[in-house]
Amino acid sequence: MTIHRRIPRLRSPGGHAINGLCSVLGEFDALAARVTTRIKAWKSTETGQDVSVDSPDTISVAGVLQSGAEVSVHVAAIPFHPSGTRLEIYGRAGTMVISAPGAFNIGPNVLYAAKGNAPLAEMPAPAQYTLVPEGTPPGPPYNVAQAYRRVAHVFASGTGFEVDFDLAVTRHKLIDAIERSAAEERVVKL
Repeated sequence: MTIHRRIPRLRSPGGHAINGLCSVLGEFDALAARVTTRIKAWKSTETGQDVSVDSPDTISVAGVLQSGAEVSVHVAAIPFHPSGTRLEIYGRAGTMVISAPGAFNIGPNVLYAAKGNAPLAEMPAPAQYTLVPEGTPPGPPYNVAQAYRRVAHVFASGTGFEVDFDLAVTRHKLIDAIERSAAEERVVKL
């Protein structure tokens, strides 16, 4: 048995991590990507047998954002002891790091920051971003509760929601650009 998929790492969880990067830093202007399959067989958790796979498990992207910032992204399927997800932002005044033991969209996420050469220190999320009651279980229950509170606010206030169809189209154009760049081995302008 062989599992065939069209770059699922790029869609989820990689797509969620790249979406987080774009939400924080802005959209890509141009990029170059490489997509490969390094692990040709995975062990089935149900049968214990090796299962052949041809789905890409490593995605590397180097690009420039519309702001002019240079970025690099590495998304990989790690079979043993993955280190989680990190977004590292280096600027003229200091450094910020967002870290999660798994995917950003599942959490829990921890934010660290430092000015200049000071050591990184954990920064709690400002209270204005905590919309759910204290004691809400962490992980998916917390995330879903936060999303429901945000949706309820949008419906009550009549304002727009930042995650909409236009954002989905933008993100899919980015995914297509990554796939095209890897297939054609060239820089793709968005």
